[in-house]
Amino acid sequence: MKKKPSFVNNNNHSKDILTILILILAALIIPGCTSSSIPTSIPTPFQPTQEQIPSSELPQPEVPPIGATLTPFPTLGNTTNWREPEASRSIVFALPASTGGQDIYLLSPQAEPPLRLANITDELLLRVAASPDGKYLAIHTSPRTTGYNQSLTLLSLSDYKLKPVVQESWIISWSWSTDGKRIAFSESREAGMLNIYILDVETGSMDLVFDGAGGGKWDVKGWVMSDQMLLVSHLAGGGLMIDQALLIDVSSKEREIIYSDSNKMTGNIIPVAGGQVALVSQREKMGDLKAKLLVLDLNTGQSTVLVDPESPYSSIINGPILSPDNRYAAFMSVSSAEKGVDAIVNIMLLDVTTGETSVVFQGSYASSRVLAWASDTVLIVSNLGEEMDQTLYSIHTDGSHPQKILTISGGQFLTTIP
Repeated sequence: MKKKPSFVNNNNHSKDILTILILILAALIIPGCTSSSIPTSIPTPFQPTQEQIPSSELPQPEVPPIGATLTPFPTLGNTTNWREPEASRSIVFALPASTGGQDIYLLSPQAEPPLRLANITDELLLRVAASPDGKYLAIHTSPRTTGYNQSLTLLSLSDYKLKPVVQESWIISWSWSTDGKRIAFSESREAGMLNIYILDVETGSMDLVFDGAGGGKWDVKGWVMSDQMLLVSHLAGGGLMIDQALLIDVSSKEREIIYSDSNKMTGNIIPVAGGQVALVSQREKMGDLKAKLLVLDLNTGQSTVLVDPESPYSSIINGPILSPDNRYAAFMSVSSAEKGVDAIVNIMLLDVTTGETSVVFQGSYASSRVLAWASDTVLIVSNLGEEMDQTLYSIHTDGSHPQKILTISGGQFLTTIP
């Protein structure tokens, strides 16, 4: 029987040839697909843009242990489209994580998706603040069980590593130096004992600058006099009102009383970072929201009234918060409510140098708050409408360009960062 030529149509051979061709094509295509796929772990930090990688396609990365590199991912998708050309600072906020703890996010004003920076396992995020140079976030956390088990952790924004610097302590207050290289903090490791230390961020060394054993609760308010001094305040009788403030020389450890309030009615003292003055909020009487705002000269101890208690905006319920250039202070006041008339909530701007005040926003929403500055002309505020959950807005200091940024249900606003 004559053998058929190989080129003669044959179903079986055709199938074999087709299979071989498919395998060859697959071998050529698969390596290209693999190299462009999105891995769940990347050894070096990278920040994908919304245009480069659709956020809806990104996987939820596993959270490395403390100290491991954590690459940020835009895991919230297109939940926000905040673009604010006048803003120079980004927003940091937290949301409950599906795997437990809380995720910390960074949101820039360039209409990009939020980036997840870290997962914090402690139940309470007490305070987060960025270093003035934008290199670190200092994160103050606590479990719900005891106040003497708190931690202060640094999150590096260059490699996204978490580094605990203070643990197993009750951290009362803390403040960054203006150069971002040191943190001053007051802590109590047992009842009746309080110390103030200065932590060198790079070396981890601690310097004891104040031993306040038996002297009550002292708060570090900030670094002043070109970072040569610390301004600290004393809470009267363990309460919430201030009766005294000290200047502590960080080199010699010498102390000087710079402010006293015999009536114990001072609500807050806010120094100009690295400067020579501080804002002082002083109540008229207990239970009354009316207060006067003073500017305190830290060289002489003399004060000048900026907002008088008789002012229609003296019922201060939030702030004041200094602008990045320290020229203005934003605060929120509420008008005295008459029977049957809704109270008016005012977001106010105070010129620290002249004492002039102006109204940024008026509304009737008691949940409104001034949160931070996004630049010298843009404020970050919450709940300008009838929102039930915390909703973030940006608004210019002249009252223009209000923008709804996003709602953080179950989460919290933390800070802004350069």
